[in-house]
Amino acid sequence: MIERILSKNETNVAVAPKEPFYYDNEFQVNLMYKYTLTHRDNSDSNILRREMKCLEVLFPALFRPMYEDDIIVGRYDAFDVGFGSVTSVGGPGHYARIDKLESRMLKATGEQKKKLEFMIEYWKNNDTRELFYEDNLTDSRIGRFVDVKFPAIVTSRLSGMYLDYNKLLDNGICGLRELISENSKVMSSSKEEYICMNKALDLLQVTIDHHIFEVKAKLESHYISPHRKTDLEILLSALKEI
Repeated sequence: MIERILSKNETNVAVAPKEPFYYDNEFQVNLMYKYTLTHRDNSDSNILRREMKCLEVLFPALFRPMYEDDIIVGRYDAFDVGFGSVTSVGGPGHYARIDKLESRMLKATGEQKKKLEFMIEYWKNNDTRELFYEDNLTDSRIGRFVDVKFPAIVTSRLSGMYLDYNKLLDNGICGLRELISENSKVMSSSKEEYICMNKALDLLQVTIDHHIFEVKAKLESHYISPHRKTDLEILLSALKEI
């Protein structure tokens, strides 16, 4: 765990230093490769099912263990290949940081090098942002992220998504399943979308169970202080309420 001291710089108001990945390089490459194969093997199927299958590869595998003084859960590492909701964390949609993969190649050998080569070539043609650029960039009018050569850029249309957290907190997983069931009867033409919504909730439940198990393990420690025990009990109760 590194000391997270915010510091000002010329481009951001405050920036916290990034921590090194929790998992070793072999684990990272294997997970990214599995994600890439999952994306490839489902490329011609329903895109929502493909998204869910890819997310099932990432979570809960990406979550970092809790720090000893944490009163939250959910820290995770964004690898060079994955699925993101904002540009600053990996990238939007199915993303690949080709530059990072190429850096890994400099030290890779054997089977790992072959996996990296495959991922680099595959994601050059399948990265969500690159596909978007291919359809929307022009030679003289519209450019990429912050490019003074162009009067307009398109990245702002792709760099984030907003989630309705209140709906989850107000209804919980069981309540959301009821809403999905009710709406699926009205919108029968959207059956596939509602199936994938339920799969997303399945994955959310798996993620919550993962964190519940971790918090319970902390509570069973013989070295836990009374204050820490109280914090973890509150956290555990909150997880069970979702």
